[in-house]
Amino acid sequence: MSYHFCICAGASIAFAVICAVATAAPTPATDLLTTQTQQLDAVAQQVDVLQQTLHAQAQRRDQLYRDLEQNERDIADLTRAGRDFAHLLAEQQQVMDKLQQRRQVAHSHLRQMQATLADLVRTAYLMGRGDRLRLVLNQEDLGRTGRLFGYYQCVSRERSQQVARVQQQTAALDQLQRTVADETDRLAYLAQRQEETRQRLTAAQRTQTAVVQQLQKMIRDGEGRVANLTNNINQFREKIAALRRHGEIRAEVELQPDAISARQGQLNWPVTNPRLLSRFRAGRAMDLHSDGVLIAAPPGSEVHAVHAGQVVFADWLRGFGLLMVLDHGDSYLTLYGHNQTLLKEQGEWVAAGDVIALVGDSGGHTDNGLYFAIRQHGEAINPQRWCVAINK
Repeated sequence: MSYHFCICAGASIAFAVICAVATAAPTPATDLLTTQTQQLDAVAQQVDVLQQTLHAQAQRRDQLYRDLEQNERDIADLTRAGRDFAHLLAEQQQVMDKLQQRRQVAHSHLRQMQATLADLVRTAYLMGRGDRLRLVLNQEDLGRTGRLFGYYQCVSRERSQQVARVQQQTAALDQLQRTVADETDRLAYLAQRQEETRQRLTAAQRTQTAVVQQLQKMIRDGEGRVANLTNNINQFREKIAALRRHGEIRAEVELQPDAISARQGQLNWPVTNPRLLSRFRAGRAMDLHSDGVLIAAPPGSEVHAVHAGQVVFADWLRGFGLLMVLDHGDSYLTLYGHNQTLLKEQGEWVAAGDVIALVGDSGGHTDNGLYFAIRQHGEAINPQRWCVAINK
């Protein structure tokens, strides 16, 4: 007895909560539609602003990419020029080495020629003027004496000419060496300047690369935000479309000339050929279904809405199984319990006669049948006074 009472009390409390929520003043559909539309417009404006920002960032990124490309091309040219300068400097060094070798050979030759010329001068000095006079006065072999003088003169003249040529060659080699040295210094200076330029461009390249990477990250993040906002826009549009559909359904429902209060005694029963298993007995706390009626019906048979309204509850509830509650306005509710399945969802609008569920025995009910009840301001009303009379 106490266990059954607990079940009834728990179900009654839960049921009272559902009725309280269902009878609370809902936000009008038009207000909700307006709110959703305003939110959609706000999100769309955010997307527009974000897309403009992304477009500007993309343009800046593209310009940086172009600058980076030119920078990398310049670095490549400078690197290639640096290699060329390195080869030129190596060749100039080889020329310098060869010139140094030739200069050393020329100086050695010059020293030999100078030594030979010094010997000739010393020999001529030792002969002196007296020796030359004796040679002239010597009448023993005048032909030999003449030949000897001619020999000394030719050798001396030839040696002098060779010394002059070696000196000229040495001077030319010295000048050439100085020219090569100057050109080597100039090439080294140009190579150093180009290397400094390459290093500056490389540093700028690293900076530009970091900026490009940062911009790319910002663009990716922005694109992600745009995708999320676009998804939100789609969801808002779906909600708005659903609200408009519900509004159209509600508008069609509200075209009915009479409210449910004007249909007392004229409502059709929710199942075809109804047969009552239990009748309305309000106030019996120990009987969970006493505030409504149980209607016998084959399992799987259709349950119809007795009047136009909106689904305010469509879920499983202890003691009632799969339960659907319709709000018909003016604080009138109709309840349909122990269903096999529910065919409408919370928030949907239905017209009188629409199929909303299938008969079953959910909620621990032992027999197939439909629990049907009517409430006004949360108070139970006898369904037999509101529905058409049942032929016995």
